[in-house]
Amino acid sequence: MEFLLKIITLSLLFLAVARPFYARRAILENKDEYNADFYHFIESTYAGLLSAIFAKVAKADGRVSEKEALYVGSFLSGLAEDFNEDKELARNILKSIFNKNKNDVDGYEDLVKNLYVQVNSNSALKERSIQLLMGLAFIDNDFSDDEEALIRHISALLRFNDEDYARIKQSITEQYSDHKKLVNSYFQTLGISQRADNDSVKKAYRALVKSCHPDSIVGATDKELYEANDRLQKINEAYAEIKKIRMF
Repeated sequence: MEFLLKIITLSLLFLAVARPFYARRAILENKDEYNADFYHFIESTYAGLLSAIFAKVAKADGRVSEKEALYVGSFLSGLAEDFNEDKELARNILKSIFNKNKNDVDGYEDLVKNLYVQVNSNSALKERSIQLLMGLAFIDNDFSDDEEALIRHISALLRFNDEDYARIKQSITEQYSDHKKLVNSYFQTLGISQRADNDSVKKAYRALVKSCHPDSIVGATDKELYEANDRLQKINEAYAEIKKIRMF
């Protein structure tokens, strides 16, 4: 999942938009008034618009899976980082925007049109937006027909043609395929199935560390110690990656 959670840095974009708002903060002494203003401000930014569109895609197939929820959580946290000292408040607002929009798949066209106004002059950001939406759809191993129909329409509203859409989809498909192979290799290193629960993963890891640790090999040659250290390093790396994927 890690490759799908590489959120682009939007600091310059946000700073350019945020300066007038932060200047206004100095004259807003009431916290509730500031929070309300901040909500409406974020709602109109790239971060707010894409969060709302994310909600539409996440619920396109009728449910938000556990993997999709983790992806969205990381996505919102990444966007909120660019709001500096207000990042915690920004994350809560982005989450609120997501939740408000996830129960209604309709009403996305105006959101996308407003997003287009913000990203039209930045082709890389516009394409990255579609990549992120596709990443969300791919994350639960099932790019459903409903999800694809919605993302394809969003892509068209952002003025991508069919050729552009196919190219972006192919890129994400290849990345996801490579990632699946890499993840499978981690579980193979630990000698367990990807279906294994977290407790089984931990148990397998501890058993392997105990059996492969160089200190457990009595009378080992230099070559055997080198091979044992190499094996142990691979086991530790595989376990570390699985922990990041499973988030435990």
